[in-house]
Amino acid sequence: MKQMIFRTRRIALGLALAMLLASAGADPACGSEACSCVVPDIGFLVMTGAEIPLDSRGIPWAGALDREDNEPVLPAASSFSIERVVEGGRIGVPVELELLTGPPVGDGAPFSMSHLLVVRPRGGFAAGGQYLFRDYGGQARYRAWRTVEMPHEVVVSVSDSRLADAVAAAAPASLETREHGVAELRVMTTCGSCSVSIDAAQTGISLRLPAELRRWSDVLLYTTTVDGESIWRPQRHLCSRVAPGESWTGRGSELVFASCGTVGETRCRPSYDLANGEHEVEMTAWWPGVDASVSARANVELTCDQGPE
Repeated sequence: MKQMIFRTRRIALGLALAMLLASAGADPACGSEACSCVVPDIGFLVMTGAEIPLDSRGIPWAGALDREDNEPVLPAASSFSIERVVEGGRIGVPVELELLTGPPVGDGAPFSMSHLLVVRPRGGFAAGGQYLFRDYGGQARYRAWRTVEMPHEVVVSVSDSRLADAVAAAAPASLETREHGVAELRVMTTCGSCSVSIDAAQTGISLRLPAELRRWSDVLLYTTTVDGESIWRPQRHLCSRVAPGESWTGRGSELVFASCGTVGETRCRPSYDLANGEHEVEMTAWWPGVDASVSARANVELTCDQGPE
């Protein structure tokens, strides 16, 4: 039975969060106190027991990175370890790290402080192999306290099938939509408070994968774009984190919305918001390092006008 994904929580991003709040400012209409919190890092984006495609380059990891000249800096490879599980024990494998940028990761997504790395074994994976990945939290700002914690571990097995081959042979995917009407919604805000309550026209979407890809539905990453360009990745609270390739409503699903006015907090705006009207939404399922993906599109109507009562 697959285990639930668990996340490492780190006392991190204090400086980055302070800078974000300082630049945003604390608006009295958003609450009497600026938002402050211990921000969780995210870690590996696969669960122990997961099967990954043979053409994987590695497994994804999301979290904060140190910066130099405003550019993210890769942690030392010693921040992680990889061992191949063999009969009678385990064999260490050299670790390589790769920073993923550009579509579908979403460079420059507003208010995002999570980067996406691929943690990979040098020389690639062996078909049918089993690998133990460890995250020791080697970022400079974590070392002083992280050494007293156990490392985060995941064990994955490697399929003898390639994702690119499955995508090439697969039937089209489809995008399912569910209108939720206008309802109150709490979302992360652009001002100094952690979140804001709004009335919003809402539609849920989910990607229905073809049968050939469903075996990897819990492994694949998912990106939603709106109107052909903007990556949609809201979160409920400034202190929560949504990794690139994940969602605030669950992997493979999303909730798009258009605000209809705030509830009691008139000047704070959601960090993500759409205009009333029709929008084209597209969701893409993908996997780091594999040059193949599957997408589906649909049009949704977001309207605050509920008609005569």
